[in-house]
Parts: sequence; C-alpha cells; structure tokens
Amino acid sequence: RPELVGRTKSTSIHIRWTAPSTTGGASITEYEVAMRDSQPLYRGPKTDCQISGLLPGRNYSLRVRAYNRTGHGAWR
Repeated sequence: RPELVGRTKSTSIHIRWTAPSTTGGASITEYEVAMRDSQPLYRGPKTDCQISGLLPGRNYSLRVRAYNRTGHGAWR
C-alpha cells in the first residue's frame, strides 16, 4: 500500500510515495495523484511530485494510484 509523505510550504507541498508491493505481475508504468473528487494533479513515472496553488491554513486530502499495462490500482 503506498504511503504519501509530504513537506508543506505556504502554498505548495512536495509529496512522495512508495511503489506498491504487489503489481498484478506487470511493472508500474506511471502514477496518478489527485485531490478527493478532482482532476489529476500529477501523472507520470516518478514517485514524487510538487503540488502548487494551495491556500495557506487549508486542509487537503491527496490520493495516489499506480498504473501498469493491465490498468490501475485502487486509490490510496
């Protein structure tokens, strides 16, 4: 299960996560990061990204899922 770890700044956060331990037998090709009920903020092969445009003092809930040639995993 990927775990999100982040370091906040006033209007952005740099987050990183670990690859899932099980992949259904296919290599991970990319990850997708999104806020709850929103469009993706990042989609790519890295296990970290910078999210900008945040408002100071506000709480945000981010989620990540992995993709491979068979599809995507569950949001974590």
